Amino acid sequence: ASFFSKSFRLCKVFDFLLDLGIKHVAYIVYYRQNVDELNGSVKDLGLEKEKIEHQVVEAEKNLHNIEGEVTEWLRKVGEVETKVDEFGNDEGHRKTRLSNGLFPYLWHRHRLGRQAKKMVDEDVKKLIDELPKYDEVAYAENVTSIDTALSNAGYVEFGSRKSIMEDIMAQLEDSTVRMIGLHGPGGVGKSTLLKEIAKKAQVNKLFNLVVIVDITANPNPQKIQEEIAYVLQLRLEGEGEIVRADRLRRRLKKEKDNILVILDDLWDRLDLNKLGIPLDDDNDNEDDDLSNDK
Repeated sequence: ASFFSKSFRLCKVFDFLLDLGIKHVAYIVYYRQNVDELNGSVKDLGLEKEKIEHQVVEAEKNLHNIEGEVTEWLRKVGEVETKVDEFGNDEGHRKTRLSNGLFPYLWHRHRLGRQAKKMVDEDVKKLIDELPKYDEVAYAENVTSIDTALSNAGYVEFGSRKSIMEDIMAQLEDSTVRMIGLHGPGGVGKSTLLKEIAKKAQVNKLFNLVVIVDITANPNPQKIQEEIAYVLQLRLEGEGEIVRADRLRRRLKKEKDNILVILDDLWDRLDLNKLGIPLDDDNDNEDDDLSNDK
């Protein structure tokens, strides 16, 4: 039993050494094929990198944030490309074509063939497997407000304004209140007051998202819908008013964040449900509307 056990172990060692020897001989024999495979796979990787870079440029033009994984992937690809360039400039390649003795010739073919194979298997293929999906390159940062729209420059807090603001802020904190109206003649500072209220609502963390839409005397339903959709990062291009309203309504009901929609400079009755702004009680999130009527 002992004899057979030792023989078995010797056979296993022999097989291992044989496989190892064949593997190392293959580096010499297939040196050129390994180098060509490396160059081809790096070229393919470079084409994929170029596509991702185009996506990144387009995303940055639209003020989107690039995913950290994408930035890291591009960095790694750059490192591999540099590594492959250095490999291509290795003096050993020239020596594999010279007849300065058999040993140097074989040694360089083995070293470079092995290095090429290793880079293909451990570097290039791994990066191709980790290739980011084109629709996951970037993301739009949550728009909580537009700083210029919420600027309180020139705002003066009179006693009457302070009382109105405190009353409205109290209403905004009441989860049972769905809509608040602010009425008054033009030129008394209602729009400025609304911006200050919006700012305070955010500072006090009453709402995660704030939308301010300037309605004017001639409301444009599409413009109103698109401005609200922009804050929600919802695409509404090329859709009819009814379809846009349905998509906007479903998104607002689905939205987990508290939303404050401010309709400024409202001159006449406006059908909010027709726009896609739900005011029914089955809406789980806090979707409040604050309007400024003339």
